[in-house]
Amino acid sequence: MPQAEFVGRVLEATATRFWVGSRVSRLEQSALSFGSLVRVAAEKAPQAAPSTQIYGIISQIRLRSDQLVESIAPLDQIEESIYSDQHQRNLPIQIEVLVLGHKTKEGQISYLLPPRPPLTLARLYTCSPEEVREFTSRGWGYLRHMLRADDAPVAEMIAVHLKRAAAAHKAAGNENWLNEALHALINLLRDDARLMTVLRAVNEVVPAAA
Repeated sequence: MPQAEFVGRVLEATATRFWVGSRVSRLEQSALSFGSLVRVAAEKAPQAAPSTQIYGIISQIRLRSDQLVESIAPLDQIEESIYSDQHQRNLPIQIEVLVLGHKTKEGQISYLLPPRPPLTLARLYTCSPEEVREFTSRGWGYLRHMLRADDAPVAEMIAVHLKRAAAAHKAAGNENWLNEALHALINLLRDDARLMTVLRAVNEVVPAAA
């Protein structure tokens, strides 16, 4: 069963999102991808820290350029060996994470924004199936953070999230989670023109949900 994996460290953060530096090698070797549920651990935090974990969803992955790429890209012909080398090079990537909630120091999951953003250089991890189930079993309040993300592909992000979270719940014997999530989404988007767009995206990744 997949376990939590180290992704990278926080570069910059606000109350609603943060950016993480990582490497292509980690991206290719882990379960990390667009729509993954992730968490920042407040390691060695003082007792007064209001959160022990901050949860979010990957809303963007940006492959950063470097001097070699910039010098080669304008060429008319590129040798095949260079394409192969790109998979071997440890290229930097930047990951954008949309904040969905946090775990309080008392151990309670909250879908409110954390009182403070994560510190720079805090470590980011993927969430294990157990952590996905824990975070998504307290209600649907976290979905509103995704729906407010005007600069992200909201429909696709929600669809991918629902597929993965449903698989985590199904593995633990809960086959009704997806239907409950869809009902919650329909209620949240009841008067929103985006409802059909979101449902079509969900149908593409989870056909049985139609």
